[in-house]
Amino acid sequence: GAGFNVGSPQQMGYAFGSQRMVSLASSRLKPLADPILQILTQLHKVMWVEQLPPGLARDHRRRCVDAFRRALFGTGSTPQALKANLAKLLALDNDIIRDAQGQPVDFGSLSALGTAGADAGTSGVNCQVETTGGCLQYDQLSQIIESLLLEKGYYSQKAEQHVDPAIAELLPPSLFSAAGSSLRH
Repeated sequence: GAGFNVGSPQQMGYAFGSQRMVSLASSRLKPLADPILQILTQLHKVMWVEQLPPGLARDHRRRCVDAFRRALFGTGSTPQALKANLAKLLALDNDIIRDAQGQPVDFGSLSALGTAGADAGTSGVNCQVETTGGCLQYDQLSQIIESLLLEKGYYSQKAEQHVDPAIAELLPPSLFSAAGSSLRH
């Protein structure tokens, strides 16, 4: 052939005959993230927030998550649109969230979002979100969802699992107490 050989066929990773065999140590392989699992995790988070019992005070963040869920499963919604919306939420896209008809989703009055956690007398997890006329972007909604998940114990209930490193970078270190320090890896 046109190439040159260094060593025996066994050392080169070739099997006898015309078949080739490559062997790699499993320690040299990187684990791949399952994109379907990542998208289903986003859906799980939305539905987990939705199933929470009602609080004593109105939480505008929960109303935002409810509006998003209604847009995901509303009239005219398709599986393709569901996947696209959840993928944009996962990617922290800065597009405005739109319904199945392409209209921006109206999240109502969003002026109270900056102090929603503190108003409810909870741990005071703030999610400062600059809004434009009742519309939210996917990255803003993700911040709202993550603040609710942290405040309501989503990650503490899953202590054996780790917070996604991309999400952990967005969160202030003060949210990870000594008891929950294993969450940030």
